[in-house]
Amino acid sequence: MEQLEFRDKIPLLGLPWGGGKPWLLIDLWEDYDEDLLLRFYNEFMVPHAKGFEEELESLENWKYSLTQEDSDEEDRTLHVLLALSAPAGFYANNSAQNVQLLGGMVYEYYASTNCALITYTLTKCDESNPLHNSKSLERDLLRRALLQLEQNAVERGHIAGANAIFSEVDHLPMSEQTSKPVSSDSQATKLESEEDLKSLTFGRVEFSYFQPPVSAKVPKSKSVILQVLLTDRVLTLEPNEEGYPTETAQPGQIFRYLPAPLVRSFITTTWEIECRLLKYDKNKDENYLLMLEKLHSDDPIFVTKL
Repeated sequence: MEQLEFRDKIPLLGLPWGGGKPWLLIDLWEDYDEDLLLRFYNEFMVPHAKGFEEELESLENWKYSLTQEDSDEEDRTLHVLLALSAPAGFYANNSAQNVQLLGGMVYEYYASTNCALITYTLTKCDESNPLHNSKSLERDLLRRALLQLEQNAVERGHIAGANAIFSEVDHLPMSEQTSKPVSSDSQATKLESEEDLKSLTFGRVEFSYFQPPVSAKVPKSKSVILQVLLTDRVLTLEPNEEGYPTETAQPGQIFRYLPAPLVRSFITTTWEIECRLLKYDKNKDENYLLMLEKLHSDDPIFVTKL
């Protein structure tokens, strides 16, 4: 299959650029630019981690992952997708310092488990500018991410796409923790149109999840919420099927779930890669061992509404 080119080409036109969008999306995995990476890290990642500096991901590890030559041999493909806007005179001096960064999305594809993980979506649009809309930008970032993750999967022989696209978020306040079973009226979504994209939602994976350490300064795991994008790859469990929670289900209720081996494979893969980069022994981490113990059986891992 011919590889798709996702990089936006900068036209010799004034704003707005192609498609009527006032931003340009550039993926540093495909088109590495260290100046833009440094700006995104300093303008978005550092402020985002204010007060939790020990959790700030390593810039050097990002550089390594984005510039490694033997990418086909590596299990992880790291994407740093940036949204750019440019002032007048940009074309006369095409420099990263003359570009306004509107935000970005960081996500990873793991070949051995055919899963993906969205780790950050950070934007700072000028809402007084009618052309700069955060929700529209986030939707564009997600659209491009899904296309690239599909390409990553297809290139590794998975023509149906990724098995699951996960996302990590901090715990919600107790007043907002109103998880409900995802039942038959929550339709699986096939990503075929703009309307499909607008209807995309994440479900909460009902599992006590700990993300691996992200910083060598204070290497420790952290309890966060694991979400999964509700595509048609998230399975359904109907009455009379093995594993169906008869005691708690409403009559005729259909549940959404992920197979435990898939979740286990995702966790072991992500932990192996992150801990190797940090030179951290995952097998001495109590939270990691606890997760594996809970995933020892093949019981379904249910997904609920956020």
